[in-house]
Amino acid sequence: MTSPVEISSDALEYIAAVPEPFRELFDRLHALVLETLPDARVVLSYKMPAYVTDGGRVSLSVGKAGVSIATTVAAPVAAFHARHPELKAGKVTVLFPPDRELPADDVRALVLAAVGR
Repeated sequence: MTSPVEISSDALEYIAAVPEPFRELFDRLHALVLETLPDARVVLSYKMPAYVTDGGRVSLSVGKAGVSIATTVAAPVAAFHARHPELKAGKVTVLFPPDRELPADDVRALVLAAVGR
């Protein structure tokens, strides 16, 4: 049995304050990351929740156009963007607008690759 994920109080505050219309999308991405990285600690880093493991981290943030997932390495984002060119991506971020289908399996692959798994 896995122990509950450790989430810092400031990360919980950020998560609780996510506004509509991004709440549902954020919650789905948050759940996917936790499901994919059950050993992660969730802390607030650079003013956003960071899901930290021994191998690396990913972060979620809410902006004007949707919810972004950020990594510390570029290769997983480039691979994800090659499969989903319709989504905006930067060097280490992917933006998910609230009106698009979430490619859950590819998000899981992105998260795993970002932490070296």
